[in-house]
Amino acid sequence: MPAGYLVADVCGTVVSWFARRTRRGAYENQARVLGPDAPPDAVRRGVAAVFRQTARNYFDLVHLSHLRPGELDARLRVHGWDNLARGLAAGRGVIIATAHLGNPELAIQGLALRGVPVTALSEPLEPPSLFRTVTRWRQSLGVEFVPTGVGGLKQALRRLGQGGAVAVTCDRDIQGAGAWLPFLGEPARVPQGAATLALKTGALLLPCFCAWSSGTVLEVFIEPPLEPASGGTSEERALATTQALLRVVETYVRRYPDQWCVLAPVWPAPAPAVGVICHGAMAAPP
Repeated sequence: MPAGYLVADVCGTVVSWFARRTRRGAYENQARVLGPDAPPDAVRRGVAAVFRQTARNYFDLVHLSHLRPGELDARLRVHGWDNLARGLAAGRGVIIATAHLGNPELAIQGLALRGVPVTALSEPLEPPSLFRTVTRWRQSLGVEFVPTGVGGLKQALRRLGQGGAVAVTCDRDIQGAGAWLPFLGEPARVPQGAATLALKTGALLLPCFCAWSSGTVLEVFIEPPLEPASGGTSEERALATTQALLRVVETYVRRYPDQWCVLAPVWPAPAPAVGVICHGAMAAPP
C-alpha cells in the first residue's frame, strides 16, 4: 500500500469527525444501500470507509502526474476489455457510463494509457482557478476533461464523431436537472446524460465500474453494451434507458457499498410522491 494512503486514511477520518453535514449525507446514502435492517454500527463503518476512500482518491489525483504509465497499468485489472475494443472498432463512438465507485478517474486514466481516446465530462469547481488546477492534474496522462455544460457537450460530441469514448457519471445529479427514477428501491433525482447522448448520437452505451480488491489493485469491469430502449417518445426512451442503466449501477453499489464515494444525499427526505409511471420509470412529480 502506498504510504500516502495511510496519510489519506488519517485525513479522511479526521474530516469525517468535523464535517457533520457531509457525514450525515453519507450516512443517509449508506443506510439506503445497506437496507433498513442494517445495524447503525454497520452503517457508520461504511461511512468511515467512504471518507477514507474519498481521501485516497484525492491523493491519487494529486499524485497522478508523477505516475509512470507502467506503474498505473500494473495497478489495474481490466475485465471485459473486448467489450470496449469491439465498441471502438465499430466506429460509432462509445459512451462509458460509470459511477462514483472505487476510483473511476484512475480507471479512465488507465484506459487512455491503453490507447483509448477519452473525453470525460466533469463537475465544474469553484473558484475557477481551482478547477483549472484540478483539470491540469487530470489531463497529465492524456485524458481530456471538460466541464458539464454546452461547451463540454460540444467537445463530447466531437469526440464521439471521431469514434472515441466519452466518460459520464450516472449516479449523481450534479446539475439538478435530472429525472425522478427508482434507485435502490427509492425515488431519486438522477442524470439522464448518458442515455440521452446515446439516443441522440447512436453511440454505444457501455456501463463501466471499478472497485479496489486490495490496497493496490483496482478491478475495472466493462459490461457489454446496453441497448437503448425502443418505442415511445424520445423522453420515454431516455427514461427507460436510464432506468436500465441504474439497475446495473445498483448491482455494483450493493457489491461495494463502502467504496461508493457519494457524500451528498442522493435521496431526498421526505421522498416525493410517485409521479407518472412511464415504461417503468417515474417522471417528475407534479
